[in-house]
Amino acid sequence: MKIKAIILLLLAVSLIFAADCTFLMVPAVSSASLPLVSGSALGQPAPDPVAIVNFPSNITIKGNMNITGNSVVDLAGVSSSNPLSVSLYGSIFINDNATLVLKYATLYLMGATKPYGCNITLSSSQNSHPRLDIGPAVTIIAYTTGTFNIGSITVHGHKIPVTATASYGAAIFAYGNGEINANGLTFYRAMLYNFSLGGPTLIECRGESSVNLTSVQVDSVLGFDAARVTIYTGSGTTKSGKVFNGVVLGFYNASTANLYDVSFQSIVASDETQMFLDACTETGNITTATGRSRVYFTDKTILYPSVNAMGDSYVSLSSSTLTTTHYGTTVVSLHQNATFAIVQGSTVTGWVLAFDNSRVVLNDSGKLSAQGSIGIVSRDSSSVSIFNSSLNSFPTPVIINTFDGSRLSIVNSTTSGCSFGFFNDTAVYISGSRLESEGTGLRIVSQDNANVTVVGSLINADYMGMSDNASLSMKSSTAWMISCLNSSQVSIGNGSLVSELSVRDSAKVEVYNSTVSELSLTESNVNGSVSGLTSFVKNSTLALSGSTIRISLLNTKVNGLSFSFSGLSNVTISNSTLSNLSLQDSSVVTLNNASVSASPYVLGNSKVFEYSSLRVHCVDYFGNPLNNSVVTISGFPGVTPREITDKNGLASFVIFSEFDNATANFPFGTVTVKGVFGGVSTSQDVTVASINKEVTLSLPLPSWWSYILPLVILVVIVALLTVMYYAIKGIRRKRE
Repeated sequence: MKIKAIILLLLAVSLIFAADCTFLMVPAVSSASLPLVSGSALGQPAPDPVAIVNFPSNITIKGNMNITGNSVVDLAGVSSSNPLSVSLYGSIFINDNATLVLKYATLYLMGATKPYGCNITLSSSQNSHPRLDIGPAVTIIAYTTGTFNIGSITVHGHKIPVTATASYGAAIFAYGNGEINANGLTFYRAMLYNFSLGGPTLIECRGESSVNLTSVQVDSVLGFDAARVTIYTGSGTTKSGKVFNGVVLGFYNASTANLYDVSFQSIVASDETQMFLDACTETGNITTATGRSRVYFTDKTILYPSVNAMGDSYVSLSSSTLTTTHYGTTVVSLHQNATFAIVQGSTVTGWVLAFDNSRVVLNDSGKLSAQGSIGIVSRDSSSVSIFNSSLNSFPTPVIINTFDGSRLSIVNSTTSGCSFGFFNDTAVYISGSRLESEGTGLRIVSQDNANVTVVGSLINADYMGMSDNASLSMKSSTAWMISCLNSSQVSIGNGSLVSELSVRDSAKVEVYNSTVSELSLTESNVNGSVSGLTSFVKNSTLALSGSTIRISLLNTKVNGLSFSFSGLSNVTISNSTLSNLSLQDSSVVTLNNASVSASPYVLGNSKVFEYSSLRVHCVDYFGNPLNNSVVTISGFPGVTPREITDKNGLASFVIFSEFDNATANFPFGTVTVKGVFGGVSTSQDVTVASINKEVTLSLPLPSWWSYILPLVILVVIVALLTVMYYAIKGIRRKRE
């Protein structure tokens, strides 16, 4: 019995060894005779899960490989240094609740005659769940021995066709409730001279299937019909080891995609798809969102242009960067109610274009940082909202232009050195913000019925212009310079401060409860006059006759007033004090008793005639006013003026004092004032150098007073002596 048992044991060992040797020596194995899927080739489910390992190191399978039922199939090598090599002339189908496990293996998909002719497909009926588990150290290569003509070359007059190996690509498909898990997969197509037929390698899931990829190299990943896709390169992966460099990602029909530390060439999100991209530091060139999709870039993602969103889609940039190295590149293009949000310290460098009621939102320290020509252009009723954010312009300005009924809101934000343009019925609201002129300067242009509201803000603009029926309402704010042109309407109030307010061309301006440091009025081809602008404070309505400019001041202080005239203007300014006066073309200004702090600025053929007020006070020898004295001025051009003093001895004159043109200033110099009363006169030379000048003429006694005066003195002496005589005589009588 013992001898018999030993013989049976040796026989069993010999049979096992012989069987292993047989598999190693067989170069080709039919998929219908594979022992690991016994029964599955016929489409019949295996009664129990089957796990077969330790395949021969090289296998060739001709035909399709079908895995059904509850089968679990391992195609596995020993290690990454001792992988399994499988050449499959067909496709792999995983159905029902079957599972295929690939690890430490290289799978050659051979013999395709059409695009994706060789593939791995997971499909399920109701309540089934096929699975494909890949990794680690798995390579799938789409390869074929076919060739195709890529052209021809001419040698000694003969055309010789040039052919290349055809690579039709390959795919992994998941349908229904299929599940793909891959970690450490390299999936590529063999190519010659970079030519290939068909498509690239592809992983595609549909119908609520799920895909989880870690450190996978593939040309394209697609998701459809509520599919769920997660792609992760893994922590600590080096840049050279990162995958998806150049991959195309597309997700459609309410799919969900989560990408962690992934590099890609382009992505598409469509039809209510949601995508989350986290820490994707090497992204590619194109991101497209359509059909109410939502795409979120977070956690230091670095995104390169461009982003295209349309159809109510939403794209958000959080703690991330969208940048370009090319001057003037458009990095975001929005259409059809799309939204692009820049939040939580994100930075955008490049142009953002919004059309068709789209929205651009900067919130919570979102930034536009200029490196090259960048900015935002809003058209077709689109909107731009900037909250708690900053726009930095250096070395070139950030430009924000709004058109066609667009809306711009800047709230609790800061801009430095930007350029704003508001056109075509746009509405602008600025509140609690600082618009500073730094670096490249701040320029704001509003025209074509644009409506601008400023509340509680500082606008330190080098130029802020309102024109062509644009309107401005500013409250509790400070502005460096505001220019009102071409029928614009401006209201400034509630304690606002404007350093320079310039008004011209039919503009209407109302200022209340505020302060204007310098009010400058500019007119062309106007003929009129204005008077009484001295101490231009508090309440007044300034209307230059013949001008369409209207300025209303209520409880407002104006520290300085300037005029500028051009064309054929001819204006008289009386009894006023001006800070500056500027003329050009052939304008003429006459100043009557009006002063200009700085010398008038005169160009072209313009002229300024200045007349000053001179009051003459005539008094007699004893300082008493002389009524009806005759006062004349000699040396004055034209007819010698003559006035009669009033009861206070005063006579007033307006005299020529200076002439200005583009060549120089010509002051008149001095005049001689002469007063005559009672046959006596006196004169005095007066330098005409200021307005409201007053001189006093003290007239001597008349000549006949030289005869009467001694007699009067004699009579007075005799009278005094007589009084003294009788006084002394009376005293003596009393003593006697």
